[in-house]
Amino acid sequence: MAKKKGLWANIHAKRKRGEAPAKKGDKNYPETLDIDEGSMKQARKNVGADKCWDGYKAKGTKKKDGKTVPNCVKEGKSFSEFCAESKSRIEKDPEYRARFKELADNFAAKRREQNAKK
Repeated sequence: MAKKKGLWANIHAKRKRGEAPAKKGDKNYPETLDIDEGSMKQARKNVGADKCWDGYKAKGTKKKDGKTVPNCVKEGKSFSEFCAESKSRIEKDPEYRARFKELADNFAAKRREQNAKK
């Protein structure tokens, strides 16, 4: 069985023929690039696991050894969670508050110094 040509081979062949690329609304334009739940179910079946490890979550799918598998990425704190946690620590811990204020003052002084040079 011959290997299928990739996306770039198709794009270059279309350019060589003088055809314009498909535009949004054309019949050849894909409707969506979202990952449907059916492909995620198949990916989990290919791996033999129904979920990712502890501390990881599935963010779409990826190809691995020719099979579609879930793309498990490490869960981290969002920026808003990080800010809320830092804010509560500043409010509760006076030593941390003093260090934070010192850093903020140093930053503000450097910023004023840079603006004065301009």
